[in-house]
Amino acid sequence: MGLFSAIARMFRRTDTTPPPMPPTFSPAGMHAPDEPELLIKLGVDDDDRLEQSGRRSGRAKLQAAPDVERIDDDLWGVTFAIEYRDGAGDETRRRITLRQLYRGAGGLFYLQAMCHERRALRTFRFDRICCVIDMDGVVHDPTKFFADELRFDVRGNAPAPVPRAKSLAADRATVPKRSLTPSMPPVPVEPEKPGYAHRRVARDGLRVLVALARSDGFLAPEEISVIVGYIAAKAHRSEIAVTDADVTALRGYLQRQYPSIDVLERCLDGLEQEPVEDQRLFLDSAVALMRADGEEHAAELAMLTELRDRLAVPA
Repeated sequence: MGLFSAIARMFRRTDTTPPPMPPTFSPAGMHAPDEPELLIKLGVDDDDRLEQSGRRSGRAKLQAAPDVERIDDDLWGVTFAIEYRDGAGDETRRRITLRQLYRGAGGLFYLQAMCHERRALRTFRFDRICCVIDMDGVVHDPTKFFADELRFDVRGNAPAPVPRAKSLAADRATVPKRSLTPSMPPVPVEPEKPGYAHRRVARDGLRVLVALARSDGFLAPEEISVIVGYIAAKAHRSEIAVTDADVTALRGYLQRQYPSIDVLERCLDGLEQEPVEDQRLFLDSAVALMRADGEEHAAELAMLTELRDRLAVPA
């Protein structure tokens, strides 16, 4: 069995499990199929995973979105929930995992994400996201959340007026609020934010490590510490200083990461291109991660051997 197949088998049981949210959260508005606008293709690699069901129109074909610019994949795997108001004014509450960000005509931003309620890719217009619900249940203004928590500036998006139908505002009142306000002033974005440069230099390895840690369905604090240590070591090798503020930001970032099977091969390809010393650092971190819970499993040790073989790192 190949390395990817072995890892995929290990993660299969949790890959289809929606990310955990606090008891105050529950999906809503998912009783009807999604609007065709959510089925727009934005240059994804695995279009076969997209549902082709349309709302009110029977079976709608996937629409291709012209003139879209892919921005970055640094946020691939970040998970949270959103309340979204579609073009008909209907609202849904759903858990999503980011895949890509795109800028379209008129400067509008689009999120390509895995919707855990539909178990399929969906495309969301940023200006139609009513609020973001973090994995700790706290409600955020979308623009402020992306600027403060994810270090991405989407201030150019003014909410577009759409007819309002079924509202989830009453349910939202049961969720703790931090920064949800009717209107937000321009959000100042600093040139660099704690942890941002660090997660970029360790992007591929940290995602595989998070996926390994989540293979049992839970990301423990001890496992987060191991992954933060890996990121810090990668940062030091790139002559990037690591402060307490960086560590705090990285812990929050890792808690939002919920990698799925389809990201693993891309990350492993990236790890194969790294210097041997960086590969050894990754493997040492994988060993520490497997021991973080106090147990060593035969399947984990076998997978570690396959990782060494693929990366051509001597034992």
